[in-house]
Amino acid sequence: MRPVVSLPRLSRSLAVSMASPGEVALAKTVGYVISAGSTALYMPMISRCITRWSAAGLSAETWLLKLTAYWTADLYCISRHYPLAQYAEMLSLVVQAFAMLLIVCFFQRRAAPAVGALVVLVAGGALLAAPDWRESVLPALQAGAAVLGASAVVPQIILNVQRSGSGEFSVITAALLTCGNALRGWTTLALADGDAVLLFGAALGFAINGTLLLQIIYFAQRDGRSLRALLVADFVQLVEPRADELALLRGTSREASDASEAAPDGEGRPE
Repeated sequence: MRPVVSLPRLSRSLAVSMASPGEVALAKTVGYVISAGSTALYMPMISRCITRWSAAGLSAETWLLKLTAYWTADLYCISRHYPLAQYAEMLSLVVQAFAMLLIVCFFQRRAAPAVGALVVLVAGGALLAAPDWRESVLPALQAGAAVLGASAVVPQIILNVQRSGSGEFSVITAALLTCGNALRGWTTLALADGDAVLLFGAALGFAINGTLLLQIIYFAQRDGRSLRALLVADFVQLVEPRADELALLRGTSREASDASEAAPDGEGRPE
């Protein structure tokens, strides 16, 4: 009978050292740059919600799933003794995702998702403190969290389709998430020996966050919003006429001009 290969052993068997010392040093630098940038990843959304005093169009479940995925990734990397540069941004994202969850729960008058987040944080810490369990359970949890983290955006994508708009989700945040997943895939090859579980999560995250980014841009273009308005909407509230309003204004102006030209001298023109 052939032995059953466990997930930790399978992950190690797929891990192949692919980077030279120079590439490892560069990957660490990129990893720390990603980590530094991640400290402000969700700040545009936090600013947007506070500025508009609203969390309309945001899904609390999305933030609970994100928090769970980030926290599981931290626990997995810590248990595998990977360099801090491989997962430092996840530590920051746990805090920011928790803050966003609390903001959404506050504006939507919901408590259950926030309580669920506390349970996830405490349970994860307890699991990390149990060596016998973490070696066998965490790799399986991380494989699930890779799917969970990427699919966390799916409720937001569905909600956007239902509302026919992107709500308060920031285009800057969506763009940073997409680029971050792409860069994290490369650093995983260098710093985590191409860990198959982490690579899968990075690739899936890139695909789904990229879908959300394209969706936000599509709705903005459809509504006649300029790129400038889309980018600065996280920090200031601009009121721009929609495409249909602009068409109506142009039509009204054209009719007034035609009427003025058709009127006899002295009529239809101000004295």
